[in-house]
Formats: sequence, structure tokens, C-alpha cells
Amino acid sequence: ATPGVSQEDHRYPFAGAENPRVSLAVLNLELRKTVWMRPSIGDGEGERELYIARVNWAPDGSLLLQTQDRAQSTLELHRGDPATGSCQLMIREESRIWVNLHDDLRFLPTPRKPPGLNVDSLPPGSFSFLWSSERTGYAHLYLYTYVAEL
Repeated sequence: ATPGVSQEDHRYPFAGAENPRVSLAVLNLELRKTVWMRPSIGDGEGERELYIARVNWAPDGSLLLQTQDRAQSTLELHRGDPATGSCQLMIREESRIWVNLHDDLRFLPTPRKPPGLNVDSLPPGSFSFLWSSERTGYAHLYLYTYVAEL
């Protein structure tokens, strides 16, 4: 231990304290450039407090951000462009009571073509992943494919 240095571990938000303001940046050390990610907050109807709960690098080099509102009744998955900071909403889970945060985001080694998509092969940058949801009242895994622009 270092003299004079203390550490306090806790999950945020800390009960009884003001909620922290959360932001996320991607740092390009070679270019000495900082890009701030800008996930949307809910439906855009007024400002809501946003928790960035999980961040993963996707196979195409983008970021996948899992965000929750303060009540933890909404869980959103955003795909973020690390070059521009822009984010697009991919999945939104809602409950009147509570949405469980999970660690079940898993990428498949090769992307799967969605049914009804009339192409011979998926464009480069496409990827598939498993996502856990309790939207039916029970936990299920769902297969999603992000299809890069054709």
C-alpha cells in the first residue's frame, strides 16, 4: 500500500449521493485525437440520466455500448463509430419494473445472413451476436446480425 493514498470501491450510483455524470471517449494515441461518444438518451423526450453500463469492441472495430436509465427500467444497445463519436440505437429493452443488466453479449465467429435478406453474401464489416433478453418474462438468447451498408 502507498502511504497517504486510500481507495474506496463501490458500484455507481452511490446510494444517497448525487448521480455521476458519465461520458466515454476513444483516444487515438498515434494521432493524439480524442473522440467523445454520443449515445442517444432514450426517445429524446427530455433529458434523462444515462449510465454507461458495458462497453465492448465489435468485430468491425465499432463500439457497442449498453446504457441504462436511472430507474434501470430501460436497457439500450448502441453501436458507436470511434472515428466520429456518432451512435445508433440497435436494441431497446423496457420494463415497467426493472431490466436486468447482463454479460451475455457474445459475438459469433462469422456473421449469419438474416432471413429475407436477398444477397449472396454479407458485406465486409457485418457481424452477428447473441443478446440475452427477458422481454417475454423468461431469459432467452436472441441472434442479431448487424449488416454493414450494402
